[in-house]
Amino acid sequence: MSPVALEPWLRQRLRRDAFVCLTLGPLAIAGGLLALFLTFWLAYAFSWIVGRGGGSLIELLGAARWRPDHRQCLWGATGFTGLLVFTHLRGPGRPADLGDYPAGEPTLLGEALARTTALSPTSLLLLQPGYGARMIVDLLLTGPRLVHGGVRLLREGMAKFGANVSAGAHLLGRLQVSPGKVPYADLSAGQDVADLRAAMLTLWGVSGVIFLEQGMTLAEELRAELAARSGTPAND
Repeated sequence: MSPVALEPWLRQRLRRDAFVCLTLGPLAIAGGLLALFLTFWLAYAFSWIVGRGGGSLIELLGAARWRPDHRQCLWGATGFTGLLVFTHLRGPGRPADLGDYPAGEPTLLGEALARTTALSPTSLLLLQPGYGARMIVDLLLTGPRLVHGGVRLLREGMAKFGANVSAGAHLLGRLQVSPGKVPYADLSAGQDVADLRAAMLTLWGVSGVIFLEQGMTLAEELRAELAARSGTPAND
């Protein structure tokens, strides 16, 4: 297909993807804010319980009487929630895979606790408390990750509406007529760098367009779809 013939298809695909991004983005943000809201009040309850228990212990030891009030618990929950957001912004932005952490020797406390419970996922986590702690951290970071992901989806959706369809269609046509991978050096030969960058940004995220380390290519499904649209064999 010629670049001019590919433009309507690419424009329709970008609009569809933009609609998906602009639909899922607000849902992700709303879910993240709800998760942050629940995390905030969970931290508030934890501050209140720990503060009351610690205050009672201090009072039993003969020290001054102290109990955290509503304002102090609010400040504690706010600081904890803010710390979660800060941790997410500084981190890799993805849930941890247990394979990222080498398996260490089970702790003595974990072995003792695991013996007192039946064989279950909980008892297995007791044997490796580091894994359990990391999973809890990942759960607590669900809110910031959803909000951040939703904002990225909104930005991606708006970018797709303003994409350079003409440049993207031209690059897509070059990839279609090439049977395999096209090196970046070949793509940049005889083409303005700014236009090539705009074309790549347009095709980034389009299903079936594969960005490799040394070049670009199209998935067989996309080649077949474009060939069926143009009425030509996929290898042409």
